[in-house]
Amino acid sequence: MRHLIITRFIHLKKQWFSFFLWLVLPFIATIIIIQITSYIQQDTKVPIGLVLEEETNQAMNLYQSIEESPLLRVEKLNKTDALRNLKKHEIDSVFIIRDGYENAIKSGQRNQLIQGYHSNLSFAYNPVKEMIASLVQQETGRSKAAYFIMDLSKEHSSNLSWTWDEIVETSKMVQQEENLLHSTFTYASNSIERETSTFNVWGIWALLSILSTMLLFDWIIKERSKNIKIRFPFMKISFQNYLLGNLLIYTVILFLMDGISLIIIYQLFNGINLPSIGTLFSFRMMLILGAFLLALCFKNIFNYYSFSFAFTLFLAISSGALFPVKGITNRFTWLEFVNPLNSFLSGNATILWSFILIIISGIWYGREVFRNA
Repeated sequence: MRHLIITRFIHLKKQWFSFFLWLVLPFIATIIIIQITSYIQQDTKVPIGLVLEEETNQAMNLYQSIEESPLLRVEKLNKTDALRNLKKHEIDSVFIIRDGYENAIKSGQRNQLIQGYHSNLSFAYNPVKEMIASLVQQETGRSKAAYFIMDLSKEHSSNLSWTWDEIVETSKMVQQEENLLHSTFTYASNSIERETSTFNVWGIWALLSILSTMLLFDWIIKERSKNIKIRFPFMKISFQNYLLGNLLIYTVILFLMDGISLIIIYQLFNGINLPSIGTLFSFRMMLILGAFLLALCFKNIFNYYSFSFAFTLFLAISSGALFPVKGITNRFTWLEFVNPLNSFLSGNATILWSFILIIISGIWYGREVFRNA
């Protein structure tokens, strides 16, 4: 084993830059991507103008709900200034909470409560309008439910005499506690709400780990050339044992790097949820065995590189690691079952693919031993 390690480091001495680059790629690139997207997200909020013709409790609650949206940058203006800024294209659109909004909500009215203005360059007017409309519908729904409860109380002569305000406030408390109508997405902490990122940290890390592992295993193709394999009949170690010995070396190095990566990511993102040891171990073993077996299928290193990038791109699109694919997976449920990233992203051990690859590796080794017997 000592000779194998010495031989491997002699090879790495000539290729240290590419080896080090692919080794640190997953966590370095993950950190850079998350930091850049988080920074850009602050500058990509849609600017809108909001005009309050009344400052009642209901109107202010709506204003705060709109202002809390992570996708909007709300400017509270009077109508004249708001329309002037809209004409100058300094804001995307203008929404006016009209006078009489609170009375309309309490009376159950749903039409013409908010007035909107947009220009020919208002690219986000429709989605923002729908979002505000959903918030208004939420308030009118609460109001309708409050009156329904009050009518039931009167009809059954109940001793509980709840006011409209008490019922509405209680419904808001239930909504917050049970998270019925709203979800908050965070990537940095379980308990502290932070700025959200467009991408999943571990989804990015997993995809980059797949790519880097495959590129690190190009040594198999290079050392399967006829000029090198012809020497093994005169050596004490068989070629398949040589490959397995080097596979063990790479396995130890990659596990050490994974541990360092998790510590760095945990420190930088201040308490991000870490995958369990079993989840990480099974996922890394799947990557190592998968890259090893795939490299054995190629003789041309350029074709191997091309396949590695294409395969990673395919997983990035289809796995849900970067972009939501619920619409597809709900229609084709088998995609989640065969997706090699699904278990890891769900926080579970990657048992199926690891088991399959172990069996294929055993078949490969047995066939090579039989061939050389």
